[in-house]
Amino acid sequence: MSLPALQPDSSPDSTSKKLPPMLRQYVEYKEQYADCLIFFQVGDFYELFFDDAVTVAQELNLTLTSRDKNSPNPIPMCGVPVAVIDNYVERLVDLKYSVALISQCSLPQPGKGMVDRKLDRIVTPAVRVTGGADGASTGTTLAAVVVDSEDRYNLVFGEVESGILHVRDSLPFDLLQQELARIAPEEVVLPRTHGERTLDLRTNWVRLLVGRLIHASIKYRPEDYMQRCSIATRSLAGVRGYASL
Repeated sequence: MSLPALQPDSSPDSTSKKLPPMLRQYVEYKEQYADCLIFFQVGDFYELFFDDAVTVAQELNLTLTSRDKNSPNPIPMCGVPVAVIDNYVERLVDLKYSVALISQCSLPQPGKGMVDRKLDRIVTPAVRVTGGADGASTGTTLAAVVVDSEDRYNLVFGEVESGILHVRDSLPFDLLQQELARIAPEEVVLPRTHGERTLDLRTNWVRLLVGRLIHASIKYRPEDYMQRCSIATRSLAGVRGYASL
């Protein structure tokens, strides 16, 4: 769903060294959460810049403007009020986008430098706690697949609201496809690599799987991503043997 920028050279990478401090802060968050649309609080608005602004303006029919209009390469931007942010976020998530909200931690003070900001929350097609755009509650399913062996795959999935996880070990590919069709997840996490191999749409099983999951949002993560997150969030790094599982 990526859309072209207004200018051929409007990506953050091409201009970050020349940006003012606030936009450099934006770029840092964009680099950290590259597969999310970055909503960046500036006072009473959440603003988006660069390609994210182009995408959101087109998807939500917002007015697209720009910073530094007199520059040879003005930076695309758009924004929405903080007071109604949930409505816009839910509309984007319904379109299978993921959103990161970067909120202000302090008020602007003259002579105090840049306003502090932090990640408030990430909302994805599966991890959404406010229901759909129509206000209805949604039971969403998140799934992850890892390679077990050359022709076997492990699957874990669960409804985010219940927090209950289900594991299917060592599935042949046809059973993996059947399970995913049965649970119909809103979001599927696939490994970015397996051993020394990069996994993407050029990989036969990935291409076949993604072709069947046309209604799911697909994310790629490093092969050890889940283990690292589990250790970090549960403070298990010091538990003997856990980190080497």
